[in-house]
Amino acid sequence: MNSVLIELLGTSFSIKSDESPDYIRGLLDVIEANIRIVQAQTQSDDPLKLAILASLMLADELRSRSESSTPASPQRPPRPALDLGLEEAERIALRLMSAIDERLPS
Repeated sequence: MNSVLIELLGTSFSIKSDESPDYIRGLLDVIEANIRIVQAQTQSDDPLKLAILASLMLADELRSRSESSTPASPQRPPRPALDLGLEEAERIALRLMSAIDERLPS
């Protein structure tokens, strides 16, 4: 087991993993890149919102990749890969942030 210090969005903690520290840091680099994209598009500094929106982006990308690598089912057409313009991505991010705001306690 390897112990890796994670520092993200003002929070730090250690995790233990069978993966190498370099591999975990590589994953963190991907997460941080997505957070920077969301932050630039939304002008938000709220760590929870940034983490949720970045996670949604990553999940959507994974789903798109998964669905494009498997045959399409007759009930559902394949989803296109996420290729949004900046304005469209910002509109979606703002809508998601608004929905999150409505559901989170003040």
